[in-house]
Amino acid sequence: MRHGDVLVSAEFSPDGLRILTGSHDRTARVWDAQTGQPLSEPLLHGGPVMSARFSPDGRRIVTASFNKKARVWDVGPTPGKYPDWLLPLSEALSGQVLNPQAVLEETKLDRLETLHRIRQRLIGAKDDDWVLWGRWLLADRATGTISPFSKITVPEYNESRVKEQAAEPVDNQNRKGAAAPRK
Repeated sequence: MRHGDVLVSAEFSPDGLRILTGSHDRTARVWDAQTGQPLSEPLLHGGPVMSARFSPDGRRIVTASFNKKARVWDVGPTPGKYPDWLLPLSEALSGQVLNPQAVLEETKLDRLETLHRIRQRLIGAKDDDWVLWGRWLLADRATGTISPFSKITVPEYNESRVKEQAAEPVDNQNRKGAAAPRK
């Protein structure tokens, strides 16, 4: 479990299967608690991470940095047994499958039909992390939520960002995009 700078935070997930670390290298990382292998790409923060914590249900991570910014991250499902629809989904999305010699080749699936069947199956499935991620992945991006565990839709998020930008003082907006005046 390596970082590029000082490790300042480490915590087990509520289920004990993952470890979350935060570092001055401006990243937080999620690791498999048994193998020590990374389970995600580094979660990049705007400044050195001073704290990284799992939410009580283990579905989200909150990081805070010295630059007084906090970020919330969704966490993928716990490693272990994956659903039987996941490999056909990846094959349908990628259009490729590993052959017996472990070489990628073009799928023989009817990709659209496979996606349709998986969507229908997920609609009626009992909610768990895999089902929520699958529904989110296959949802309409224009009207869906911003993440699998969020209630905020993409249009709502975009509208709030526009309002935030409009509410920002003109002086700050000018400083962000313009060069300093010459004397």
